[in-house]
Amino acid sequence: MGLFDWVRRRGAATTAPQHETVEEGPQPPVARPGVLESGDAAQPEESPIDIAPPPEVSIIDPVDVFCDESSATPVDRVQAACESTSPAAARPHLAELRDEDDFARVACNAHSHEVAKIALRRVVSADRLADVASSARDRAVAQAALSRIRETPALVRVAAEARDSVVARGAVKQITDDDALVTLALGDHDPVVARVAARSIRDPASVARVAAAAPNVDARRAAAEHIRDADALRDLASSEQDAGIRAASLAKLDDEAALINSASYDPETSIRGRTLARLASVEALIAVATESPHADTRRDAVTRLEHAETLLTIVCHDEDADVRRIAAAKLHGKDTAFRVLRDGEHADVRGGAVRRIHDKDILEGLLLGDRHWQVRASAARKVKDHDILSTAALRDAEWQVREAAVSCLEDEVVLAQAARSDEAWQVRRAAVMVTSDGVLLANRARWDKAWQVRKAAVARTDDEAVLANRAKNDEDWGVRRAAVKRVRDQDLVSNRARCDESPRVREAAVRRIESPTLLRDIAAMDSDETVRSVATAMVATAEPSATGEDDDAPTDDSAPLPDSPDREDA
Repeated sequence: MGLFDWVRRRGAATTAPQHETVEEGPQPPVARPGVLESGDAAQPEESPIDIAPPPEVSIIDPVDVFCDESSATPVDRVQAACESTSPAAARPHLAELRDEDDFARVACNAHSHEVAKIALRRVVSADRLADVASSARDRAVAQAALSRIRETPALVRVAAEARDSVVARGAVKQITDDDALVTLALGDHDPVVARVAARSIRDPASVARVAAAAPNVDARRAAAEHIRDADALRDLASSEQDAGIRAASLAKLDDEAALINSASYDPETSIRGRTLARLASVEALIAVATESPHADTRRDAVTRLEHAETLLTIVCHDEDADVRRIAAAKLHGKDTAFRVLRDGEHADVRGGAVRRIHDKDILEGLLLGDRHWQVRASAARKVKDHDILSTAALRDAEWQVREAAVSCLEDEVVLAQAARSDEAWQVRRAAVMVTSDGVLLANRARWDKAWQVRKAAVARTDDEAVLANRAKNDEDWGVRRAAVKRVRDQDLVSNRARCDESPRVREAAVRRIESPTLLRDIAAMDSDETVRSVATAMVATAEPSATGEDDDAPTDDSAPLPDSPDREDA
């Protein structure tokens, strides 16, 4: 009997109780109800019930029967165990497994927590336990596997690869080797893992290494908290990118040089301010005030500094105007003023120094030849020589200097020339403000091209014809208003109260009207609410001055109305 015949009979004998088989070869015919052996159709019975078809006969290959149970692969067994919903269903499959790797796969992937724990009992090697701790779907299973690991490399692997961050942090806490902890802290892993690893390091050199080089800022911060070495703290305070680490490192330092460096150069304003507040020595304040590239820090240092020589250097050379101003306010005396004029680089402090100088020759020399117009203008206000002032008033290149010189002159000839010819309206206005020539005032009130000059002249002239002309005809409402306030012709005032296009002019005119009837008409008919209100108040008091407004008050040009273009006095 051959092997194939034995296998076929063995399979048939094994499956006989469960399956109906058909031997190969000719088979005797099977009689079926309702069909004759000759093949003729039988007569239908009287019963209405149909006859069910015969059951199908399955033909089973003896080889399949032989391999049904014993031929299942370990992969199939693992899959079946993972899909089992109870330990009872999984045990037959687990009983057939022999390889530890298979049990580890079941522990990682089993749908049932109990099945996974049963499989985990058969896992003993550190590598396979690390596999389970890193990959198990169930956290409790992963933690159970982790609790059985003692080898550092396996713990490092779990810390770096675990899918569950809780398990990863638990692995880090079990590691005691500083080199392994440094590896985790410097690696690009879960930030929490890196931070826990950094906190667990005990070796000072390793802590400093992590604080300086860890890619994760949380790890660097955790390491920095444990640093006590002054050199390491200085390095962090000067080179660390994270402001929090720099601030924490500075808080532990008492080294004045390191504090000066941070107060001067740290990119964070708050760190510079806090560090500067800790400095007390004059030398430290001098270093910050003269070396810091940050103006706000230099300003704070200068505010606390009382060293005269350093303050003088700052006044002469600092680039920030506020720093120079604060330093200059602390300097006194003629000698320092001379040194500022001689060595100063900036016009503002040199101009301020002129105010402390009273030497006639020096002031005249500054007016005629200094390089900064601010200095020349300050000198012009103190020079008394008529010829030098006249020269500056007519020939200086900067209008600010000419204006200052003109305002100090009494020579009507020079004032008339400046009032008529100077190209800057500021200079012409300054001449109008100091001249006593009525003809010049009337001329400038009527003909100057700048409304600022005309307004200044109208405020000083007594020529009624000019005032009346300007009250009616000037193109600028501010000039008309100034003229209405000074003209004595009541008919003209009434005309302006009714007819001027600017409500500001009409308001000024209403305040000078004495006729109650006219006031009532304006209160009822004027288009502007403010004008109507003023007229109503004037009627109620029956006194033009009842409102308390000073008719000689200067014109308020700060808020021009829509009917007048915006303009500013220089």
